[in-house]
Amino acid sequence: MNKNNENLLKSSAKPKPLKEALIKGVSCLDWEELERMQRLIERSEVIIRQEPRTALIMMTVKDCFDTPFHLGEVLVTTAEVDYSEHHGYGLVIGDEPEKALLLACVEAIELGDDWKLKNELEELIAPLRERAEAKQLQSMKLAGSTQVSFESMAQE
Repeated sequence: MNKNNENLLKSSAKPKPLKEALIKGVSCLDWEELERMQRLIERSEVIIRQEPRTALIMMTVKDCFDTPFHLGEVLVTTAEVDYSEHHGYGLVIGDEPEKALLLACVEAIELGDDWKLKNELEELIAPLRERAEAKQLQSMKLAGSTQVSFESMAQE
């Protein structure tokens, strides 16, 4: 196994709470917040391994019988970076090169040892996490309000 594959296996086994929080909150990210994160990352020594690029991937879901079903193709943007001997990979749905690069950078930085940079990123990501959770709660409430009660329909 070559060194790159070994590093990828090591990095995928470690928990990444910053990247996970950013993944949940990336849909709530506005341009001002994105620019602040990009400026913070530009101060670090991130090396872009693969510039952001778009691709089509097949989205597979399981139907009600637990059988895989190919829903269709989805446009995604991917990016790869290296930071302090750590590899980062970012993938987002849609044509979002800045967000894919940001995800890759956050993963690589999170695996590194620069605690000051990690803390600064955490301060920027924390509000996103809160907004994403509020958005999800609102969506669940909206979906719950449209739920049909079949018992009441049978009585009519």
